[in-house]
Amino acid sequence: MSYTLADIKRIHSKKLAVLNKIYTAIDGSSYRGTRENRLEKLDNADSVVTENNYTNLSGDNVEDVLESIDSQISEISQDGYKVFSYDVNGNLTNKDVYEDSSLANKLYEFTYTYTGDNLTQITVLRLSDSFTYNKVLSYDVNNNLTTIDLIT
Repeated sequence: MSYTLADIKRIHSKKLAVLNKIYTAIDGSSYRGTRENRLEKLDNADSVVTENNYTNLSGDNVEDVLESIDSQISEISQDGYKVFSYDVNGNLTNKDVYEDSSLANKLYEFTYTYTGDNLTQITVLRLSDSFTYNKVLSYDVNNNLTTIDLIT
């Protein structure tokens, strides 16, 4: 998903960035979410994103499915309701996304896995059809994010 420069500025100024999430602007520049929920610009060498292990799901193009999920999550973020869980170190471990504040209809489950302070995996489960995908994050010896692999 590409963000407009206005979206990038809004995410940064309103502190909406997710820790270590990579945000790609329409102009191709990449940003990473910081602990302060702001964005830091990455050099092109730092923002390598690879996409591996795509499988065919009932004839659907997996990239289209992932784009659809991202689009649905963006729409839900406007009106939906989220419940967050944290570990004893303050790391986000789970995010459940519901249709509304009644919590009657859970739409997505996100699970976040860490090695030390580094976010190493995000698992997204769409409950309507049990479609799951993982984002596996890798770091260099200086704890700089180097790759994000999408695995279905």
